Amino acid sequence: MGNYYGLRSMCGGLSSDAKELDAQAGFEKVTTAIPLLQERASIIYGVGATDAGSTISYQQLIFDNEIIAGIRRMWEGITIHDPKEEVELIKALTPRGNFMSAAHTRQNYRRHWYPEIISRDTYDTWKEKGETIDQICIRKAQEILTNYQPSPLPAKVEGELEGIVHRYIPDFAYES
Repeated sequence: MGNYYGLRSMCGGLSSDAKELDAQAGFEKVTTAIPLLQERASIIYGVGATDAGSTISYQQLIFDNEIIAGIRRMWEGITIHDPKEEVELIKALTPRGNFMSAAHTRQNYRRHWYPEIISRDTYDTWKEKGETIDQICIRKAQEILTNYQPSPLPAKVEGELEGIVHRYIPDFAYES
């Protein structure tokens, strides 16, 4: 992969010929994203795309974000260490101890990846909630569109962007 303009590479990825968020989309997106992440591509496009890139879907954007988070965590790998501290903690707190109050637990439990939309519930709990993955993605996308308030750009960055726009589009009108 080449280095252009300070970027390691820009690659197509998260590609799928699926027409909707389904097993095909998930499979194709994972299998196209892994090699690109393995090669440390700087920019991978195709997030939210379906039907070979002819359609963009809000729910697919949410799902692709989950795919990326899972793959990134996978790439971190597993740290092999001496479990002596954990064994001592289990001995000290079993049978009725509170592991969440232990400093070791608080320092280490965040290393695990917790998906935002993938269900880890039991079948009965999942069934009771009554939402498919597609419905969860649609709901989350609607929540983001309704509630997200972007932070304002720093004045220096905004000024630089305005300068670029004026340089390339001199008659560009700004609305107040």
